[in-house]
Formats: sequence, structure tokens, C-alpha cells
Amino acid sequence: MDFSIKDIKSKIPNEALNDLEASFPPHIVRGIYEAMRRKRIPSFRINPLKGDRTAIVTQLKKESLKFKDVPGLPYAFQIEGKEKDLQGTSCYRDGQLYLQGLSGMLSPIVLAPKPGDHVLDMAAAPGSKSTMLAALMENSGILDLIEPDFIRMERLKHNCNILGANNVRFHQTRAEKFRADESEIYHAILADVPCSGEGRFNLFDPPSYLSWRSKEIAKFAKLQKKILSNGLRLLKEGGRMLYSTCTLNREENENVILQLLEEYPGQISCLEINHNEFKFPELIKLHEGKLRALRIIPSERFEGFFLCLLQKKKMS
Repeated sequence: MDFSIKDIKSKIPNEALNDLEASFPPHIVRGIYEAMRRKRIPSFRINPLKGDRTAIVTQLKKESLKFKDVPGLPYAFQIEGKEKDLQGTSCYRDGQLYLQGLSGMLSPIVLAPKPGDHVLDMAAAPGSKSTMLAALMENSGILDLIEPDFIRMERLKHNCNILGANNVRFHQTRAEKFRADESEIYHAILADVPCSGEGRFNLFDPPSYLSWRSKEIAKFAKLQKKILSNGLRLLKEGGRMLYSTCTLNREENENVILQLLEEYPGQISCLEINHNEFKFPELIKLHEGKLRALRIIPSERFEGFFLCLLQKKKMS
């Protein structure tokens, strides 16, 4: 089944399309529309907490799964088929791999927690990025995971269990209120925040766009700033906080960071993200005043994404 540009105009909310066309040059808009009307290629990552990369790849080939690696992401692969093909493998059932979009894999990689660190994931469920953080930490140190909803928390616990993430602690609370009486606890914080999700729009996935409302953008931005402000308080001096969203509008991305930089002058800075090491044409480097960030333009293999790496300055 093929969708046309006319289908996009009839199905995706007009306000969202108008904002895209006002925010991006025509060639970028064309690329975003192409991504909306094509089925996204499913991807997965190998879980080093449960096995060796070579052994897992060998087993998948024995089970006749068709896939190819993603240059620049050593544990990432694209499925040359359907997700259910992967879900039928013994490696999937044993937690040796995890179905995850390529864009989502970049957040933990950019944050780069070290073994032994004390790390916080402020919006952890369902555990895609949390379990990847645990793997990067080699299951050492402490990884605190926040999720306010009971059902989503249970899903988070299940995924951590099956993927062997053992250095985790669960907190059923709201990120903007977490540890309100404490400060300077964490070496690294992931704030992959709730957002309007425009980067996920895809005509093959109606839930990705049917619930979108323009009036929600300002509400999301307000919540995002509260989460970041609390994260900044909980971050150690010299610590890093990765802010990421799967949306495309400026209000939830650049404006949130620019306002945070203005509210905390001299306390935080944006670190350069070396996007050249990934070598993906979908990645665009953003420079605006003191803002440094990456935008991922949606494609058949990537969801739209925004990443900004913040560092809390050491006060001497």
C-alpha cells in the first residue's frame, strides 16, 4: 500500500503541517513528508548484558532472520522483513536483543554514562533507553528510573528483568517532583521527556498522529521546563544531562533550551555533540546563540528527534 502527499494533507492535522512548512525549508519538508508516507524500517539492538554480539548474530542467522547492520551504531541492526520475524527468535525471547528505533538509541550513546556512575532516567518507561543505559554502565553503579503510571511501571520492570538490567531502582513518582529536598546527586541524567510526538507521524501508524493537538504543545513545553529544572538541581557539578524529544516544533525543542540557558546564566552550557561520528544524513547540527543541539529529520529508518547535551558547570 502506498500513500500519497494528498493522503498526508487529508490525514495529518493541518496545524501540524502548517507549522512544519513555516519552520523548515522546502527540501526538508519534502523529506519529512516522504517519511510520513512510507513504512518505517524496523530496527533492533543487541543487548550485551545477555550475550556476545558475534554469538547473537550467529544465532539469528541460524534462525534465518534477515537483517543488516547499521554502520556507526555497533549494536544496531535493521530488519529486512517484519517485526514479528524477530519476535519469533529465541534471542528475542531470552532478552538478548530489543526492538528499538535508531533515533532512540542515540540518546543513551550521547549521554555516555560510565560504569560506576549514579544515573537518573527521568522518563523511563517502557525501558528502551533505560536498559541501554544499564548496558553502557555494564550493570554497575546505580540507575534510578522514574515512571508515574502503575501499568507503565510494570512494563518497565518487566523489560528490565528480561534484559538483565540489575543496577536499577524504580520510583513511581513524577519527574518534576522527584527528590524535591535533595540536590547534586547524579553524574548523568537522561531527560527524554513527554512531548507532542510530531517526529513519529506516520500514515502506517494512525495512533502516531490522531491524538495530536496544537494546544497541547504549550502544556508539554511547560512540563519539559519543570523536568529540566528539577534535573539540573539533582545533577552534580560537572555532570551531564541529555534532553531529547521525538517532536519537531521549536517551542518544545530550541525554545525550551534557550529559556533554560537564560534562567540559569553561568550555571549550565550546551556541549557539542560530534554528529560526524554517526555519519547519518538525517542528522543536522544546530547552532543558535549558546544553543548546541542535533535534530534528526524523519526518514524510513529514523524518527524525528531533537537532542541537546547540557553540562552543569563546576562552581569554584
